[in-house]
Amino acid sequence: MTGLVTNSATSSPIRLAVVRAVGSSASTLSNDIGRFHLELPLGAQRLEVRRIGFRPATIMITVAGGTTADVALDPIAVGLQRILVTAHDDAARRIMSAAIRRKQETRGLVHDYHYDGDTRLVVRDLTKPADSASSIRTITQTRTSAYWAQPDLYQETIVARRQTGNIAPEQNLVGVGQIVNFSRDRVAIAGFELASPVADDALDRYEFRLLDTLAVGGRKVFRMSLEPLARGTPAFTGIIDVADSTFDVTGINVGVNDAVRLGFAHNVRYQQRFGAVGTGRWMPREIELSVDIVIPVAKVQVRVQQTAELSGYRFNEGRRPSGLGEYRIIVADSADRADSSTWTRGNAIPLTGVERDAFRRIDSIAHAPRSLSQKLVAGAFTALSLATDPDFFHYNRVDGAYVGAGWSWIDPPSMPGTQPTVKLGHAQSSDLWQYRVGDLVRLSEERRTWVGLVDHDETVNRATLTAPGYNATVRALFSTIDPLDYYRDRGLTASVTTKLIDFVRLDARYVDARQTSLPLAISRPPLRRDNGRAPRPNPSIDDGRLRAFGIGATYDSRPLGHQKGRDIRFGAVEFTRLTADAELSPGGPLGSDFNYGRYSVRLDRRQPLFGFGVTSLVATGGYGTRNVPAQRYFGVDGGAQVLDLQASPFSTLLDNTFTAPRAAVLSVQHNFDRILFTRSHLPLVQDIPFTLAVRGSMFWTDVRPGSGGMVVRAPYREAGFSVGNLTPYLAPFNFSARFAWQLSNYPTTPFRFSIGLGQ
Repeated sequence: MTGLVTNSATSSPIRLAVVRAVGSSASTLSNDIGRFHLELPLGAQRLEVRRIGFRPATIMITVAGGTTADVALDPIAVGLQRILVTAHDDAARRIMSAAIRRKQETRGLVHDYHYDGDTRLVVRDLTKPADSASSIRTITQTRTSAYWAQPDLYQETIVARRQTGNIAPEQNLVGVGQIVNFSRDRVAIAGFELASPVADDALDRYEFRLLDTLAVGGRKVFRMSLEPLARGTPAFTGIIDVADSTFDVTGINVGVNDAVRLGFAHNVRYQQRFGAVGTGRWMPREIELSVDIVIPVAKVQVRVQQTAELSGYRFNEGRRPSGLGEYRIIVADSADRADSSTWTRGNAIPLTGVERDAFRRIDSIAHAPRSLSQKLVAGAFTALSLATDPDFFHYNRVDGAYVGAGWSWIDPPSMPGTQPTVKLGHAQSSDLWQYRVGDLVRLSEERRTWVGLVDHDETVNRATLTAPGYNATVRALFSTIDPLDYYRDRGLTASVTTKLIDFVRLDARYVDARQTSLPLAISRPPLRRDNGRAPRPNPSIDDGRLRAFGIGATYDSRPLGHQKGRDIRFGAVEFTRLTADAELSPGGPLGSDFNYGRYSVRLDRRQPLFGFGVTSLVATGGYGTRNVPAQRYFGVDGGAQVLDLQASPFSTLLDNTFTAPRAAVLSVQHNFDRILFTRSHLPLVQDIPFTLAVRGSMFWTDVRPGSGGMVVRAPYREAGFSVGNLTPYLAPFNFSARFAWQLSNYPTTPFRFSIGLGQ
C-alpha cells in the first residue's frame, strides 16, 4: 500500500514521519515529498503515524490491490524556553556511537556459523489487483543449509525446492543468499560501494535522528532514521533499530538513494530483523528483499519479493563444507524429490490463500494444451533464438548464408556424465557442407575431470586478442566491415580438462587437422544497397596439416554453483580471470607440416574503485617462435560495429585487422555511472541524468624477419568516452553515444562516433 502524510494546517508534505502497522514490526518513513510505501498482509490493518511536533494519528484501512492511505497530522504548538539548535540529533549520535563500539567489541568473536533457511520468492504483476491470484506470475520455495566463515566465505546448500510449473527446477536457485553483512564498513551493491549504517565512520557519512522508542520482546529499542550527509554519494536510507543498554542492532530497514542506479530495478527495500541467539549474540531471523522491475518498452511492471526465515544457528564448530569459497550454491541431488509435508513443517514460510490459489492456477495453465496464438509466440521466440545461434544460422564473407542445425547437450538426465555435440549444415556461397560430432565424458565429478573427442569440418576464424567468441553475422549482413578472417579446419581434436586446485582449471588438447584457405564468396552485404564498396578480401593462410599439443591453465575467482552433476559460473562485480596457454607443433617428429611454439596469456580484472565506479582491465599478449603459420598469428581488430553490442577497445580500426606472431594489448575502462555528476555537488551538474565511462587502449605487434604479418612497433593508441542512459524510457533499448580518438599515427581513422546499447 502507499500513502501521503501532510500537515493539516498547511497541506504541505511531512518528511520522515514514522508509519507503523500496529501489532507488527512493519514500518517505514515518509520521503521528502511525504509519500510512503509499506508492505502489509491483505485485510484489515491499523496504522499509527508519528512525527515530532505533530499529534500522532491512528487510522483503520483494508489492504487490497491499489490501497492508498493519506494522513493529515495536526501540528502541536508548544511553549518552550530558549533552546540551542544544532545540526545533529545528539541523542541519536550517542546511541549510534555506542552501537558502533558494540560492533567493534564483538567483531571477530564469531569465526564461523551454520544456519538453516526457508525462503519464498513471489513475482507479482503490479498492474493487477494484489488480492487476485492472477497478479502472481511465479512462486518458488526452498529449504537450505548455509555456512559462513571469516572473512567472507559462504556456501549454501538447497536441500529441498519447489516452484510453479511455469519455470523449470534448474531455474530455481533461490536461497537466502549471502546475508548483507552490515558489520563491514562497506557493502557492495551492483558495482557501488555503500557505507554501512554501523561502519566505523558512519557518523561522518549519515545523519541519524531518533524517531521512536519501542518495546520489542520485552526490551526497549530505539528506532532511528538514517540519511546520507552527502546527497550525491551512493548510500543507504531508511531505519535502524538499536537495543537499549546493550546497543545491539536489532533491525534494519533500508533502501538506496538515487545515486545508486540499478537499471530496471526500482524501489529496492532490504530488511533484516534480528533475534537473540544466546551468549549475547543477535543474528538475523527474518530477511526480506523487494524490488520493482519496470521495463517500459515491454510494459512490464512486476515486484519481486523474497522472504527468508533463519533458524538453527550453530557457532564456531569449525566444520567447513567441501568446496567452501569456490562453490556459492549447491543443489542436493534429492532437492527435487521433497514430499509436500516439507512445506508445512518446521520454519517453512506458509503461503497465503492468494498464493496457494496462484500456485494451483499457474500449474494448471502450465500443463494445459497451448492455444494457437501461444504456439505462434513460442515459435517466434524459438526462431529468434536459433537465428542467433551460429550452428543454425550465420553469415560471413566466405560462407555467405549458412543454414543448418546443431546442439550440445549439457549433461542430459538420460545420459549423466556425458555432453554430446552434433552439427550439420550447408554454406550457400561457398557450397560447402559443414559438420561436427563428438562427446565429452566425465571421469571424476569431484575433480571435474572430462575427456573429449570431436571430429569436425567447419569454417573457423583466426584467433583475435580483442574479440574472442565474436559472431559477426549482424555486422556482415548490413555492412562490408567484418573484422574476422576465416579458414577451413577439418580433423580431430582430443581434450582433457580437470580441476588443478580451487579456482584453477587445467586443459590439455591434441589437434590433428587439415587447414586450408577460403576465398571471398560474396560481392556485397545482402541487407545493404550497393554503394560500390566491396567486402574486405579474406587473407590466405599457410595451407597444410597441423598436428599440435596444447596445454592451458585458467584461474577464475568468480563463484560456482553446482546442480545435477554440472557446474554453473556466476557473474560478479569484482573478479579476476587469468589464463595462460602454450601450443607446440614439433614438425617432422609428429608428422606436422609446421614447426613452431605459440604462447599466450590474458588477464581480466574488474573491481570498484574508491566508491567512484567500476574499473575493468584487460591485458593480453602472445608470442610465437620459429615458423608460426599465418592462421595461428595473433590478431587485433576493431570488434563489433553494429550498435557496439560487444564493445571493442579499438573502434577506430574499423575493418582493419593487424596480425602478427607477436602481439600485446592493454585496455582500461572506468565506468563512473552517474557518480561523477552526483558527487560534484554543483547546481545543475549533480542532476545530470546521464552516465559516463572513459577508456584508453594500446597495442603492439612484431614479426620475425621474413615471417609476414603487420608491424606496429610504435604503440597504436586510442582513447574515448561514452555517455549513456540516453533513452531510459526505451529500456531495454537504452542507447549510449560513444566517442573514440586515435592518438597514434596510423592510416585507419582518427575519430569515430557510434551509437551503442548500454555503456
